[in-house]
Amino acid sequence: MSTWHGRVRMQRRGISLLVILWLDKFGAQRHDRRGASIRYADKRALRALECAVCREPVRRLSEYLNA
Repeated sequence: MSTWHGRVRMQRRGISLLVILWLDKFGAQRHDRRGASIRYADKRALRALECAVCREPVRRLSEYLNA
């Protein structure tokens, strides 16, 4: 996370840096029309992530992929 605000929100929500890295590498992206991009885990991203790291870690951390 590159901003102070982002790190604080990540800590308050209990989101690990691993989840952020997964979303950055595998997540889908859309723009919010205000200059920011939103990363999220859609079905395609989850399948790619499961192929890369196996199913169990993804299952355990899946609740944080929608944060």
